[in-house]
Amino acid sequence: MQTTLLVEDASFFEKAIVKKLHEVGRHQIMVARSYAEAENCLDLPIGDPDLALVDLTLPDAPDGEIVDLCSERHIPTIVFTSRFDPKIRNKMLSKGVIDYVLKDSPAV
Repeated sequence: MQTTLLVEDASFFEKAIVKKLHEVGRHQIMVARSYAEAENCLDLPIGDPDLALVDLTLPDAPDGEIVDLCSERHIPTIVFTSRFDPKIRNKMLSKGVIDYVLKDSPAV
């Protein structure tokens, strides 16, 4: 079964993303609201997810550290963020993220 790790500290976006994931058939979703919770999810014995959707700015990891965590585990990652900065975007893409999506974008 496909497993998605969703790391999002904003309840509104979490609910919207979970709803959309269910609509596209991804039903096993691990939800974390912080870097520490994401680490705990990844330490569960069910194995690593095959996709991570992560907020770039978390309360305990404000500078995109969550991307490094996912990269270390070889999890394909999509970044959701409310801040667009071409330098940060390029940095994230150079780390191998699949995409860098603005939360206020119609794509969300």
